[in-house]
Amino acid sequence: MRDQKQGRRPVQPDTSRLLLGRFLSSALEVGGTVLHIEPDRDGAKLRIRSGLELRQFHTLTREEYGEIWQNLADRVGNEELTPFYDGSFPFGINGRHCRIRVSLVPTPFGESVTLKVNAREDKVLGLERLGLSPTSLVQLRNLLARNRGLLVVAAPPGSGGTTTWVSIMESLCDGTRKVVSIEDPIEVSLEGVQQIQIKSVRDCPDRSVTFERALRSVLLQDPDVLGISLLKDLSSGHAALSGALAGSLTVTRVHAYSATLALGRLLQLGIESTLLSDCLAAVLAQSLVRKNCPACSQPDPNRNLEGLKGKSSRGKGCEQCHGTGFSGLVAVFELLINSTPIAKLIEDRRSGREIEGQARIEGMTPRASVVRTMVESGEVPLTEYLRIL
Repeated sequence: MRDQKQGRRPVQPDTSRLLLGRFLSSALEVGGTVLHIEPDRDGAKLRIRSGLELRQFHTLTREEYGEIWQNLADRVGNEELTPFYDGSFPFGINGRHCRIRVSLVPTPFGESVTLKVNAREDKVLGLERLGLSPTSLVQLRNLLARNRGLLVVAAPPGSGGTTTWVSIMESLCDGTRKVVSIEDPIEVSLEGVQQIQIKSVRDCPDRSVTFERALRSVLLQDPDVLGISLLKDLSSGHAALSGALAGSLTVTRVHAYSATLALGRLLQLGIESTLLSDCLAAVLAQSLVRKNCPACSQPDPNRNLEGLKGKSSRGKGCEQCHGTGFSGLVAVFELLINSTPIAKLIEDRRSGREIEGQARIEGMTPRASVVRTMVESGEVPLTEYLRIL
């Protein structure tokens, strides 16, 4: 998008920098993780996602929208800020430093802008703090000690997949292994990981850094661990599979709602089922659920589930939770470990229902069962259980 297309006059960078900085700072102050700028005929709506809630934050005039656009151009470079842009820039306020992930999508009224806050202190938690059950934590550690195979982290967008992926990657930097990642873009700086940024150079394709080109060079670097930040096309999918087949422990991430749907997503990207069944180590799938506010949680006699042990509870809303009834988020996981029977089902491209059934037989606890237990204990409301079914 350009100013002349939208009838806006150019603005000074200082003005736009102050405006964007003010909105980003305000978002961080209220615990916002994603800032959405959605243009319309009169200007734009600015909405903030805090936790799992998306709420209206501000209404922008066309001039303010133009100022924010100019600031983005200043930060990432005018030549790079094109429709469908996907990148990031550093941002700091009051001693807090983070990267802002930028995503653009063109609309009739201008580009829709999404700004995702990635702060290292929020993302790198360590395996013990992710929220895995003791059994799943031991199983995950055993998988990471194998130094081979493909480990897939699966989560819907905005459900903590990045946090789990970077925490796993940093846990592998124990000083005894060469750890390399190929990312598009680099969202969190990881100490001990040699991070490679994918980059397309339109005017000089020979200078572009693609997954294929990066992988060829990385495999010559004798890596013990290879990270692929997110599988979103055939190129990234092949890079992850090739790394695992070459003998590196490969840790990647995919947007999928469950462990079995993650397998379907990998096949949809064009990965051969036979090769996937051979190299897959496990899929760690997760979701986020909202916890009841402990200050205002009370029995919910109108919302009970058949067979529920005890009555469900919910927060009614108070000053402490700003009237939402919720207090923070908790991650719930399911760990599908590949086995000979499951590998055969994957190779034959059998349904996710069949694969999940076999995984349950072998001991996998589905996320829904985990959340049901949390409902019974009063930690989360019944609505969260119904939401993730």
